Amino acid sequence: MREYSAIIVTRPRAQLEALRKAIGQELSQLTAGSTLPVLGLPLLEIVPYRSAELAQAIERSLRYADLLTFASPNAFLTCDQLLAEFGYAWPIGLNVAVIGGGSEQTIDGSRLVPKTLIKPTNPDKWDSEGLWETLKDFNESWQGQQVVMIHGDGGRALLAQRLSEAGALVDEFSVYQRQGLPESDPSWRAMQLLYDEQFCQLDQAPIWILSSSQACQFLGQGIGRLGISKGWLDASLALVTHYRIGQAARAIGFSRVEELTPGDESIAKYVAKIVQRAL
Repeated sequence: MREYSAIIVTRPRAQLEALRKAIGQELSQLTAGSTLPVLGLPLLEIVPYRSAELAQAIERSLRYADLLTFASPNAFLTCDQLLAEFGYAWPIGLNVAVIGGGSEQTIDGSRLVPKTLIKPTNPDKWDSEGLWETLKDFNESWQGQQVVMIHGDGGRALLAQRLSEAGALVDEFSVYQRQGLPESDPSWRAMQLLYDEQFCQLDQAPIWILSSSQACQFLGQGIGRLGISKGWLDASLALVTHYRIGQAARAIGFSRVEELTPGDESIAKYVAKIVQRAL
């Protein structure tokens, strides 16, 4: 009997399909792994802010920027769409800083062509603290430097604080808000069926891929509304991309949590190895 019933990717819709495809390709190389379904549950809905005033303010600030930072792939995608909608192009020759490889992949081949793209070299430090350590090496003094930060509501306060303390002039722009996946979304029904048909009858549980602490909270709330036992999460395996996400996963009922390197390719290969061992 296979230990795992499915693989569930919980990214927002804009990044979900790419990871599902990468995992499917890795599983197709396994003898029986290709029969394991790879499902999507976009726990976080990204709701963009669409206003001419916001687009204009960002464009004006970018004219004088010494550094542009994105808190996440969603921050870049949403900002890029906002600027394009109101007819703005990215300035040429920007130094761009990102938290990790996911944002780097999203920017690659886009309308934005950075002069320099800065990210923490160690994937284990793809977070605000790691980026700040890298930025200190990139520029010995941030005094008077103009920094534009793009994020969602409530994003990356630590990085803004560190830059401000170092003397940088920071302009922050929130380009989206996060909402939990509505109860009416068909993805929740798919989770209910998976639970009813496989966990209740066969005692099988899925592998969850979690890349957001807030998504973990929405997951806990969602299964509670569906009447799903937390024993399902306890029997499942949670793969997380940061230790703080692991803490959030344990808080909602996961007992088996493993931390892995972010990025579609590394996640897909990690999942394939786990499935291979279980076959």
